[in-house]
Amino acid sequence: MEGGAATVKTSYLHFVNSAHRLNRRSHRYRASIPATEWAEKVRRMEGGKRYRFDFAPYQKEMMQTPFEPEVQMTVFQLASRLGKTEVCMNIIGHSIDEAPRKILALYPTTSQAEKWSKETLEKELFESTPSLQWLVRGGRRNSSNTILHKLFPGGLINIFGGNAPGELRRAKGNLLFADEVDALQSSDGRRDEGDQLSILWMRGSEYRDTIRIAASYPSEEGQSRIAQLMETSDQRKWVTPCAECGQEFIMLREHVKYTPDKPEDAYIECPVNGCHLSDTQRREMVFNGRWQSHANFSGVAGFWANGMISPHPTQKGFKNHLHWIAQKEIEIEQADNPDRARHVFVNTFDANPYKPERIEAPEPDRLLNRIESYLPKVELPEGVLILTAGVDVQKRWLEATVWGWGENKESWLLDHLIVNGAPDDPGTWSELERVLANCRYPHPYGTELALFEAGSRVFVDAGHWDQHVLPWTFSKQKLGVSACQGSPTINAPILGKLRLAHNPKAQIYPVGVNQAKDIIYRRLTLDPPNDGVSFPPGFIHLNKSATPQFIEGLTAEYGKEERYRGEIFTRYICPSGKRNEVLDTAVYAYSAMQAIRPRFDRIKENLKNKSQGIKSKPKRPLRKRPGRGFIGGFN
Repeated sequence: MEGGAATVKTSYLHFVNSAHRLNRRSHRYRASIPATEWAEKVRRMEGGKRYRFDFAPYQKEMMQTPFEPEVQMTVFQLASRLGKTEVCMNIIGHSIDEAPRKILALYPTTSQAEKWSKETLEKELFESTPSLQWLVRGGRRNSSNTILHKLFPGGLINIFGGNAPGELRRAKGNLLFADEVDALQSSDGRRDEGDQLSILWMRGSEYRDTIRIAASYPSEEGQSRIAQLMETSDQRKWVTPCAECGQEFIMLREHVKYTPDKPEDAYIECPVNGCHLSDTQRREMVFNGRWQSHANFSGVAGFWANGMISPHPTQKGFKNHLHWIAQKEIEIEQADNPDRARHVFVNTFDANPYKPERIEAPEPDRLLNRIESYLPKVELPEGVLILTAGVDVQKRWLEATVWGWGENKESWLLDHLIVNGAPDDPGTWSELERVLANCRYPHPYGTELALFEAGSRVFVDAGHWDQHVLPWTFSKQKLGVSACQGSPTINAPILGKLRLAHNPKAQIYPVGVNQAKDIIYRRLTLDPPNDGVSFPPGFIHLNKSATPQFIEGLTAEYGKEERYRGEIFTRYICPSGKRNEVLDTAVYAYSAMQAIRPRFDRIKENLKNKSQGIKSKPKRPLRKRPGRGFIGGFN
């Protein structure tokens, strides 16, 4: 009886609560408390914790502004992890609980829309906040609710994917929310910045008090929809008073100062008076900051902020937020494709559109003028630590280039070899084996580096003559020989996942040729140092093997920018009549080096020990954990 009485009492309270809410909503759109107050008093986070603005005071104005009657649209151009999602969740939660509206939410794809609904809307908002559980019930115990469609007293939520705009054209709403607008695509699969967004904004034209919110971090310069919307706004930016001199300024990544050997000691330099500010002071400054408009208001309120004001705790492995920023910049400069890594960081941390660096083919004359005099057959340059070779297969010949690799991703051209003969002739492959086996070079440490020995790698193109390439590479796998095939996908990684052919079971590595050519062309444009010693990371050394014909083949292609899945990539094209085999062999050799994943510091130490007759310490064998399967289990 006690349990039954408790159930009746609880149900009655829920009934009274619901009736109270419905009665309160007889005056639609008149909220009893503002959105910020609702977030603090009603919203609950994971574990039942209250929502607080202590560490992110900039969120208050962002949350209040969309409800102001003179604001027709609110734009959030924000870096990642600044609480954009939480701000939008609070606006939606407040609209459900206090001022019911017809809510339309737009995401780039249907799968993203479903993910947002299940993981963010339901779990982080509805299930954690008791008052919303009884209004929407998380879409679980109400048959009228689905993942993309939810009803509540006085309103609804419809969620759409930009790749299916047909449904959106039939919807109506007075709270319109578009997230990740820079990734929106048109119905035919091409990226069209304004297509779905314009449709969404029109869905609220019948209502006098429609709230419109667009949120995203930007993409490329001239292509970013969120940046275009920001230009039409009053451009509010979070300004902070210097903790030392009190002068206000907008914290930017360029204000972070550090030395590459000690990124943990990074600090902020005040651009006004040069004050040195710690990360603790940075957090204090963020708390004392304010939004400042940088353009006239004409109905659109815009909020821009970068990752410098991040309220999140220090990431694991870093002293503080400034240490993480400094280390990130160092990693970008050391990346195989710095422009690509910088692109992502500028978009997601700086919250700025990125202008892709246009890659032009290096000038042949410029490369010919910096030919070096080293003779690999006499003695390798001291920096060479491993060898790789790339082999291109043509109808009447095989073309191979041997490269040496060392620390700081420097590389040295060692040999350029041509084997005449058709790929369907077994004698051609026998000759290739002989030629590559003779690629042996004395090292200054007193030892010798050679292809077909441990630590070296050879990649052979199997794109068109796989029926002849694969049997040969399979027979030479123990010598470090593998087949490779260029990927047609423009954004394919430099080295894809290894797969095995059917018969024979030869190794085949997919190669992202466009990404690899990006890197090679960038490195070819690096200037040699004035002192002839301190070469920049990734510098490509050329010797007398680089004939004018060789250079012409190395620089034969040009890049053409193309958009793929919302991002700009460069596709390399060989003009008619030009030979590009040399560039292809360089791509395969570079990919072969990536397959080795060399630890150059260890390789260097081992070479020195070998020259001195010191045996390297044997690797400790890995301990196998017992499996849990039957008959001893699986390991």
